[in-house]
Amino acid sequence: MSSWTAYAEGLDSLSHTFLDERRWRAAGAMESLRGLYLRTITLKVSRPPSWEGLSREARRAKRRELVARMRGEEQRAASERERSGGGVASTESIVEREPRSRPLSPKRKKPKRKRASGTPEQVKRFEEAYRLMLPVYQRASLSFRETGILPAFPAGTYPPRIPYAFVES
Repeated sequence: MSSWTAYAEGLDSLSHTFLDERRWRAAGAMESLRGLYLRTITLKVSRPPSWEGLSREARRAKRRELVARMRGEEQRAASERERSGGGVASTESIVEREPRSRPLSPKRKKPKRKRASGTPEQVKRFEEAYRLMLPVYQRASLSFRETGILPAFPAGTYPPRIPYAFVES
């Protein structure tokens, strides 16, 4: 039973019993021991907030609507595959493929920003603050390299690692 069916029926929990077959086979797969390897899982079902206060019939109608929408999407996808000549690849065709081969026409990817993301205004403010911070950081780093004494670095930055910072002359 799906969780949507449980929502529609007003159930508070779902239970599922399964055989832990791996352990049962490891124990010799004796039919008399099968019951020892049965496990039951019980899941508490919580309804979506929008379903609270709905009658049983209204919940069932919502479930039917969801199932119909899902089947409609499946039919549209199937007709699209049929129209385009493509389809869901079979297991055999997937196994036959060369695993290291590349697609003949890979998807075009948009280049990603190197530093900041956000609205153009936020990116502009970040880049401006970064431009102002960089010379201060470079001066502090140079002072650290020359003297070995840790100066004040700009807020939000870290001094360079010790092996790279102090160079004896």
